[in-house]
Amino acid sequence: MKNENETKRNTLKTASGRLLLFSLAAVLLLILGTLNAAAAETRVVDDAGLLSTGEIEKLEGRIASLRQAYPGMDFVFVTTGDAQGKGTQAYADDYFDENGYGAGGDDSGILFLIDMDNRNLGISTHADGIRYFTDERIESLLDDAYEFISDGDYYGTANAFLDGAKRYMEAGIPGNQYNYDTETGRTDRYKSLTVLEIAVSLLIAAAVGAVCCIIVLVRYRGKAGKNSYPFREKSEMRLTRSEDIFLRQTVTTRRISTSSSGGGGSGRSSTHTSSSGRTHGGGTRRF
Repeated sequence: MKNENETKRNTLKTASGRLLLFSLAAVLLLILGTLNAAAAETRVVDDAGLLSTGEIEKLEGRIASLRQAYPGMDFVFVTTGDAQGKGTQAYADDYFDENGYGAGGDDSGILFLIDMDNRNLGISTHADGIRYFTDERIESLLDDAYEFISDGDYYGTANAFLDGAKRYMEAGIPGNQYNYDTETGRTDRYKSLTVLEIAVSLLIAAAVGAVCCIIVLVRYRGKAGKNSYPFREKSEMRLTRSEDIFLRQTVTTRRISTSSSGGGGSGRSSTHTSSSGRTHGGGTRRF
């Protein structure tokens, strides 16, 4: 009897131990999942320690509002004191790719970097971010940010970036926007129709269709039997000679500039390939 009771106690202890282990494992997984979810939602990464906790919270709030207003675009602000031996542009591109940033099915977004290691400001764009933030707009963002970074105002630098990002998102993609691959020289133009263009096209199509219908109705509205045209007698046709005569030849040429100097105009977005093989736009500015 004593051995039987001891066996039961040992069994209960074993079951209790297993239950405790399962409970601890479940709690640990829950904590890790919460931390990963919080990290995934972090859009302000101050690895260089340039911002206060309050400033980070305010910037996170601004970015959350932007992401809500433009759900197809991601906005990220990063500082680093160690670029891991990379250039500013490469570090910004890789940070965007390797940390799962981007919105929509094509991971559209823009990342702004304060690189204290190389003493550069950097911007990396991807997918629709390349379309919205052309070379000219990126230069403008860097201009605005430089006014604050030159005074050591890192919080002001971040706000200048977000102000510019909001301004250009509201303005939309420029009508003359095109991507220019700096490695291959290929161009990819943005094709879009405005609401006015769509409305005018529909009106023109409707008008042309109506005119065609009216013409057909007028021509075939005559009474049956009224037409006495002798079609059988007049239906014979004979071809006796056929020849083609070449009159003249006209050749039209057009020069397309592939120069990368001068910024490329307001609609150009210069692109390159990151180490992960993805296409990015962007730019840098030394401070």
